[in-house]
Amino acid sequence: MADFDLYAGIVQHSPKSCGAYCVNAALAQLGFLPKATDVNTLNAADLTKGYDVTTDPGRINLWRLSHLIYHRLQIAEVVTKQTYKVSGNLELDLTASPNPTALYKENDGTLDLENSPSGMVAVAKTIAPGLAKNITYYTAFGKALFNNFKVLNAAGGYLFNREEDLIQNKLGQTVTQSTVTSIPFQTNQVNLILVQYAGTNTMHWVAGTRHLTDTDKAMIYDPATGDVLEIATTGNFKPQTSSSAKPATKIGPNTYEFPGIWIRLGA
Repeated sequence: MADFDLYAGIVQHSPKSCGAYCVNAALAQLGFLPKATDVNTLNAADLTKGYDVTTDPGRINLWRLSHLIYHRLQIAEVVTKQTYKVSGNLELDLTASPNPTALYKENDGTLDLENSPSGMVAVAKTIAPGLAKNITYYTAFGKALFNNFKVLNAAGGYLFNREEDLIQNKLGQTVTQSTVTSIPFQTNQVNLILVQYAGTNTMHWVAGTRHLTDTDKAMIYDPATGDVLEIATTGNFKPQTSSSAKPATKIGPNTYEFPGIWIRLGA
């Protein structure tokens, strides 16, 4: 399969739905295209229970995308809206005082919410239980950035700590710290990378894998534009290390900074 061919040209349907498109594109890239699969959503009323809500699950059918190829542009939106019910569960308020806040919400598909790493991990775990890798990486800066958000749900705490608990203790997947100076790309693996539009606090997700023939390049799918682009890895994809050190990478018309959180999925 060519890099991200099923999602090439497919643009996210709402401003914050990017993560759902990235996780679906990654699973398709890795060959996981099952028929309709129910994925539990987060119990926002009791975060200690994790992803256990079955009343209105995301019913994700990636098989349709690969078998109805001539209608994939329309089908991709329908399928990914179901994924977004699971992954799009986080409302962030950067203007709150004295600290920004995070509120987990259940999403019937109509709310425009941020994609949480745990929601994306939950989708990947359920759709592709045979994944050899489903690892969430973070840098010290990325952890500090997320822990700047105070969680308003009953269980409280801070955002990184809550995400770590959801991923590691509720979903049984790995969370590990990284000290890399450039996010690495591997064959047969896809990174789901949290980025910020350069010079802003606006969060976004892109997906990337190593170029098939050139190990010095990555292939990046950006749902903001639908583009799948070759990007040189040398000098790019450098995680932020402080509030003043913000190396950026240009991907198509957009320039992104890398706060230091990414998910690696591997077949």
